[in-house]
Amino acid sequence: MKANDAKRLKDLEKENTQLKRIVAHQALDIDMLKFVAEARVYPNRRLRAVVALEEQFGVFERRACFVVGQSRSTQRLPTPTSSENEEKLRAFLREFAKRHPRWG
Repeated sequence: MKANDAKRLKDLEKENTQLKRIVAHQALDIDMLKFVAEARVYPNRRLRAVVALEEQFGVFERRACFVVGQSRSTQRLPTPTSSENEEKLRAFLREFAKRHPRWG
């Protein structure tokens, strides 16, 4: 075996290792997407889905957020709590929309 053949073999082995790593990541992403698809993730459930992926598959927050389609900054923010006045206003608006469907 000549020197350039050995170098080419080494380069091919390095490329093969990189491709195997890419395939493993893709397979993990597919498994995570299947898990998320079974759970029917809606926008308000993405926070819990990211946590579930982290626990189930042992991936980092960055990867779980990418798979679910959740922004990492949104993931870190605390869930806002609504005040009593806001709840009353929402209830009024829902009732108003039921009484006047054409108005909205």
